[in-house]
Amino acid sequence: MIEDKIYIIHYDKLVERKEHIENQIKDFSNVEWILNKNPEDLSDCELSLFRSNLSKGSKSLTMKHIETFKRIVKNDIDYAVVFEDDIILDPDFDVYFELIKEQFLISDFEICFIGNGCGLQIDKKEIGNEYIYDSYYQSRCTDSYIIKKSLCKKFLDIYIEYDEYYMNIDHIMNKWFKDYDIKTCWSGKTIVEQGSQKPLEIFKKSI
Repeated sequence: MIEDKIYIIHYDKLVERKEHIENQIKDFSNVEWILNKNPEDLSDCELSLFRSNLSKGSKSLTMKHIETFKRIVKNDIDYAVVFEDDIILDPDFDVYFELIKEQFLISDFEICFIGNGCGLQIDKKEIGNEYIYDSYYQSRCTDSYIIKKSLCKKFLDIYIEYDEYYMNIDHIMNKWFKDYDIKTCWSGKTIVEQGSQKPLEIFKKSI
């Protein structure tokens, strides 16, 4: 049983994705869906924050992540897990998640990417007995990560004062990590895959 707070970013028109993920999280007891900030719901003001060449789907995804940060801070949650709706969980997710989480929460890292987005992996030569490794200001896509409330607060402060056009959520995260010296890490073992990415491609891309 996973009792940690889980936020799932979802576009409610993607019914197949919701059905698939619901089958994976039957033992998760504290799940909240992020269903607002859909592409057709974004205001002209929100759309104007982004580079014009981004799709509405990409803009919506970024705004959904920001909405997630707001909820974590508002509800005073020390840390939370964030999933996008195309995830495929490792068969041993429960076991390795606890080991990764335990090391992450006592570290000074503020976010831990637990998926294998873009096929990014820790070099096997560097993997020892640890479950998390410094990623040096680098995300590993935003399909799955553990984030501390402290970073959510920082992100929201940056979001309010930011005076450049927004990019895709993973690109803007990477920029903020470097610009604001935010400590980031990856799990040594990846425990989530993206169902909309190669080689799986179970779902069609939505952005």
